[in-house]
Amino acid sequence: MTSDTASVGGRHNLLTPSEPFADRLERVVAEADVRNLSAQFSDAVNYNDPDAFSALWGANSVWEIGEPYVSRANGRAEIVALFCRLRQSWAFFVQLTHSGVIEFQSANAATARWSVREVARSPDGAQSYDNLAIYEDRLERAEGVWRFASRSYHYIWLSEAPLLGRSFPLPAHSYPSTTPEANTMSTAPLDYDGLMQANLARVFGERDASRRLKAIAQLYAPDATLYEPDAAAKGHAAINQAVEALLSHLPRDFAFSANGPAVGHHSVGRLRWQSGPPNGPVAVTGTDVAHFESGRIHSLYVFLDAIGT
Repeated sequence: MTSDTASVGGRHNLLTPSEPFADRLERVVAEADVRNLSAQFSDAVNYNDPDAFSALWGANSVWEIGEPYVSRANGRAEIVALFCRLRQSWAFFVQLTHSGVIEFQSANAATARWSVREVARSPDGAQSYDNLAIYEDRLERAEGVWRFASRSYHYIWLSEAPLLGRSFPLPAHSYPSTTPEANTMSTAPLDYDGLMQANLARVFGERDASRRLKAIAQLYAPDATLYEPDAAAKGHAAINQAVEALLSHLPRDFAFSANGPAVGHHSVGRLRWQSGPPNGPVAVTGTDVAHFESGRIHSLYVFLDAIGT
């Protein structure tokens, strides 16, 4: 018997160099575990369970979402913060993981590719979301448990046409947690920095009105109000128009950037910012103060610093 064969029931089972498992049963179990990991991902998304979602990732993992909603998070903490930020925008969100293929590089490392569909609608019905996509994964097993080392989401088709029909929110007890005392989306800590940085970049830093309106629908409550020093705007459309008017008075090369992270407590956050051409000098500085309700901006107060301060 050579070193790459094994005798089973009087027959020889050839193990090629590319086969990382000693027998078929080990491979079947590993494939089942990986498929279950993907199913647990969709389940955590659908059940609004950030704790269960966190348990699926390795400590140094990476989560990427491609065009047109580009996002990237590094490490478990950033990944969970991104999950909370994305998920809280929707009244309901359903992810369906369909067929997938798995390739094992070793008994503890694999890649996978899955066909996925997602459907969602905002609380006020103004924003709808329906897509087909591919998830590409790298997976690692540590201490017998498979987790994601990276996930990359690639859109194939996207529709934002209004979704018809009624949605029926399930009661809280219908969402069993896979971990003790897991937080639901309604009780998850607010990511003040992530939300206010997203507002600075995707609303005040976005010159395309349609993309800006989509961001406003995700980040702001339907009855939100934007308070500027000399004006106020209420509702998504009015806020979009107010930002459009502001940007029309700024040179096109002006960009907004944060002066440090946002801080907050008791549903009120603060972010200091500056604006000017990419290579300076800084033309204006200011502070945004936001009041949040149900994870979205309900009111935003823009304060401008006096010139020279």
